[in-house]
Amino acid sequence: MPKPALQVIQPVQEAASQRDIVTRWGGDPAIMASGYVAVPVEFLKHYAKRTPYCLSQAEAIFVIQVMAFKWDAKAPFPGYKTIAARMGVSPQYARKLARALEGKGLLRRITRVGSSNAYDLRPLFATVVARAKPRLTTEPTPEPEGVNGQGVRGVQPKRVRKQSRRGRRLGGTVTGTASTGAARAVVAR
Repeated sequence: MPKPALQVIQPVQEAASQRDIVTRWGGDPAIMASGYVAVPVEFLKHYAKRTPYCLSQAEAIFVIQVMAFKWDAKAPFPGYKTIAARMGVSPQYARKLARALEGKGLLRRITRVGSSNAYDLRPLFATVVARAKPRLTTEPTPEPEGVNGQGVRGVQPKRVRKQSRRGRRLGGTVTGTASTGAARAVVAR
């Protein structure tokens, strides 16, 4: 019986994945005909979690619409009517959003005689950068707690005395680390 011939199969070369913005938005270059706005993910992740004042969705979109007119370090100056038309709201509501952002200390409106206001967003930029920097400079996140109350990598459980609501003293062990803030009380009597 003759031996079957071996067939060599070459791996198919996949086209290099394109990471450009047109490909990510569907592949049709017409989508970029009017330009685009670069928005840091750090802003998108945390605009609703800011403290002491979070941004509403409308305020965040207002900021992004204003950024569509910012091409260099100078403050952009679109009019309220322009922003309102792009957002689908009234010019009065756009003005209200600007006032709210100004009240939160994230925007400075610069009055220009005979023209629309300019919008200084540097206070907002500073808060976004301040939130991003600690994560860039901190150590990696600690590993999760060990099994059955055992510490991780030599972290010893702390012995504590807790007091119940009725004033009785309860003895027990709290396991976890102070750096993660995660603790589990094991009450032993």
